[in-house]
Amino acid sequence: DLSVRDELDGGEWKFCQGRPQGHERFGTCQQGLAAAFSPDRRYVLLGAPGTYNWKGLLFVTNIESAAPDQRVFRTPQPGERVPGAAADVAHNSYLGSCVCHLLSVTR
Repeated sequence: DLSVRDELDGGEWKFCQGRPQGHERFGTCQQGLAAAFSPDRRYVLLGAPGTYNWKGLLFVTNIESAAPDQRVFRTPQPGERVPGAAADVAHNSYLGSCVCHLLSVTR
């Protein structure tokens, strides 16, 4: 067998695929424009600044788990009530265009 294989290939990470399309949802997702790993290399953080009218979102998942969407940080939908002091993010905010790790996000 002479096929080329990448031993570090963890499969495909397409969290926008199969979700509602259009610019007001995941149609202009741009998943992975920014990406990072947690310091312990257990979590991958992927930004998707094109979602929700360019408000964007941040997807965080444990790379050792097969479970889908473990944590998604996004702006609330219009009329959605969010506990705490979370405020809506304005259109064109590009949340997820730059991603770095924070210990408090992965604990």
